[in-house]
Amino acid sequence: MSSSPVESRFRRARIRPRWPLRFDRPEMLTNVSFGKDSEYLPDRKALDKVSGMEIDRVAAQHLLAEAERAASAPYVDYPPTPKWYPPAAGLWAAGFTLTVTAAWRRPVIFVPAIVALLALEALFLVWYRRYRRTMPDLRAAPVEFRSEFRRYAVGLVGVVAAVVVAAWLAGPWAAAATTFVLVTVGVLLYERRYAAAATATHARLERR
Repeated sequence: MSSSPVESRFRRARIRPRWPLRFDRPEMLTNVSFGKDSEYLPDRKALDKVSGMEIDRVAAQHLLAEAERAASAPYVDYPPTPKWYPPAAGLWAAGFTLTVTAAWRRPVIFVPAIVALLALEALFLVWYRRYRRTMPDLRAAPVEFRSEFRRYAVGLVGVVAAVVVAAWLAGPWAAAATTFVLVTVGVLLYERRYAAAATATHARLERR
């Protein structure tokens, strides 16, 4: 006795039906139980493996985001820069320029002046480190800051070139005045761009 096409399909699928079955009316085949090894059922182990891989991927992304937030904290979480800092930096740079251009041939003046300027710089760095509590590593800066650091380097080269030209054309005092103006304005601009980069970094990390 030959099997009907529906019955043959059940057998090929290794499905164990519950009787009675109506092979002549496929729409009545409601009493069917699928075997655990049926090829039409998804593999439970495969599903568990895929689910585990997805969980691991999400957990890894979360850990990476947390690590990036921790690494970016010194850049985005910092106290406000004092308002006196830009003009103080300009005055220090102007004093250094005046010492180098006017007193380099007079060791009695040059050496004590350089020592005093370097001591002031060291004291400021110690204070600033305590004020900020940490100093960021420029090599591990978030992507938003890298372009600002490049602009800072280019601007520093431009300031040095302008001071050299001023000293050559107009003398030490003109070079010192040029230094004061350019450094003060440059620090102000850099602080604003730094704050904008910190805001952009913070917003990007919050979206992750």
